[in-house]
Parts: sequence; C-alpha cells; structure tokens
Amino acid sequence: MSSWPEIVLEAHKVSLKMLEHSYAPYSQLHVGAALKVKGHDELISGCNVENASFGATLCAERVAVFHAIARIKKPELEFMVLCSDSPQGLIPPCGMCLQVLQEFVRPDFPIYLADQKGVQKKLLFKECLPNQFEKHMLPES
Repeated sequence: MSSWPEIVLEAHKVSLKMLEHSYAPYSQLHVGAALKVKGHDELISGCNVENASFGATLCAERVAVFHAIARIKKPELEFMVLCSDSPQGLIPPCGMCLQVLQEFVRPDFPIYLADQKGVQKKLLFKECLPNQFEKHMLPES
C-alpha cells in the first residue's frame, strides 16, 4: 500500500500514460506530466515534444501548464506529478519549466517525481527554485 494520496496515485497513472504520447526521437527521454487544478476533477496532462531545433522543444511540465491555462481561465495549480523512463533515475523540472511554473504556483506547490513503478519523491517548488525571478522585479512601465 502506498502512502501517497489517492489523487496523486491517479495523477501518476495519467503521467505514465503520457510517456506513450511523448515525442522524443533525439534524447530518447520520455516524460509525462499530470497537473491538478483546484476545483476541477479532471487532471491536465502533458508530455515532452522534441524538435530538431532544440530550442523549440517543449517539456511535459510546460505543456501541462499551457494546456491548463488554455482550458481554464486563471487556473489555481494544486500539484504536479512528473513521470519519466530515464534509466538514470527521477527527473526534476528543468530551469525553464521552473521559471514558467513560478508565474503560476505558490512556494509550497508540490511536485511529485515518479518512474514507471510509482511515485517516489515529493519536492516543494521553493526547494527547486529558491532564488526566483519574479514579475515584480521587472521595471515599471
């Protein structure tokens, strides 16, 4: 029996399914994401989509966040589960994904890291990006 909440286990199933949708012909690293939005039962999913022009590649985390924004006006993001098939172990969000998440999450936003066997670790957003570039730092216009 797992110690993770049932909704987190359900999100793991969704993120695991997204591995099958992942397009990763260059890195061979497949990543799926499932995002829980407060007040909504349906989990929002995403997968990584690579491109020969590597800068055009989108990570699963950003796909899920952008999907949530496109579907739900001003979504309040509750948590995310990331699942990868990396033989090197669990994959946390990259810096670009963390910067995108910073715009939409609280410091205590949970990020669950998973593999094909299940959810293995919980991180808080503030642990991943302790020194954030925030919109209030931009010059006033």
